[in-house]
Amino acid sequence: MTTNQPKENGIHYLELKGSPYEMGIQHGEGFADEIKTSITKYKERLNTTFGQVEAEKIIDMTLNKTSFKKDIEEYAPHIIEEIRGISDGCKEPFDDLFLLNMYEEVYLAAPKQLGINLKETLIGHGCTSFSWQTNGTRFNGQTMDWSPNLDGEQVMFRFELPEKEIFMLGFFGQVGGIGVNSRGLSVFANTLPQGKIRDHDGIGPQFILRLLLEQNSVTKAIELLNRVPRFYALNYSLADFNRYAHVEASATELEVLEASRERPYLVHANFSLKLKEKNDLPGVYENGEPVPGSAVLNVERYETSVNFFEEKKEALSAEDFEELFSNSPVNMANPSFMTVESALAVYEGDSIKLYASAGNNSGREWNEYSL
Repeated sequence: MTTNQPKENGIHYLELKGSPYEMGIQHGEGFADEIKTSITKYKERLNTTFGQVEAEKIIDMTLNKTSFKKDIEEYAPHIIEEIRGISDGCKEPFDDLFLLNMYEEVYLAAPKQLGINLKETLIGHGCTSFSWQTNGTRFNGQTMDWSPNLDGEQVMFRFELPEKEIFMLGFFGQVGGIGVNSRGLSVFANTLPQGKIRDHDGIGPQFILRLLLEQNSVTKAIELLNRVPRFYALNYSLADFNRYAHVEASATELEVLEASRERPYLVHANFSLKLKEKNDLPGVYENGEPVPGSAVLNVERYETSVNFFEEKKEALSAEDFEELFSNSPVNMANPSFMTVESALAVYEGDSIKLYASAGNNSGREWNEYSL
């Protein structure tokens, strides 16, 4: 049975159970009208960014002239089945649902293959992630700064799997997201546009995030990242009851960052702290470093977050994080990207709570979900 509850503080809620295909059916039927609108808005944004003729070429390249489908089918066949279920449930074409789960691939790989200028699309990335432990309480979370067309589409999915439950904050029609599972693993992420990417193959962020949420520990999550072909470069913020780490994973490198006694927190904006191979982008990343004052405010978000932890020291609460997430520069507002949602996993004793908010209104309310 599917439980589709009314929207609360901007976040829809949907419980899913059964086989991957059955969960997809429930998802598709539960949000059929919303998914149709999401597909329309997605394609309209592509048309606005590239022009209709080029957008159609990009879609064709992504769906028919890359190895994305083949690679996902190999490493995550159950997720492909779930997308088939969503497609059948909402009566929209499979390819449109598959496309809805691909942003970096569509905006980067296909344009590159077609010789389309990437500068504008590369700039539009902004997320800030954090991990911290103090006085026996562990925090792991992020702001997700992404395409404005996703605002209003936030959904908290609760997956009831045979061996675990997952709370995943995502969007209509999408199979990946951020969140936590009942084994204690929480997964958050932010893009690293400096990192090396594949040309037209591998597994994209949405699918990797979902695969990570299905793991049982930070160690198992890192093993998964080592095993799968990674299309794009991200920092993954991982935590469980025993460990927390940030993992910078590009197509060619994987670097694990651990906290120390002197610096028990981990902070990431959208630039690499440890990758050796880095791309530059004039005005945003130069000589391997982020440029202060750029559109994505990488330096400012990072420094604000570090100062937050240094000032708070041991006195830190979920409310403090909510304040950090709700104020500039961590809370982002930009014509091409914005804070569309924020989430925080809090570990106390043997319990986990997930806090989530939608949009970037500084006075927004937060929902609480318990495992």
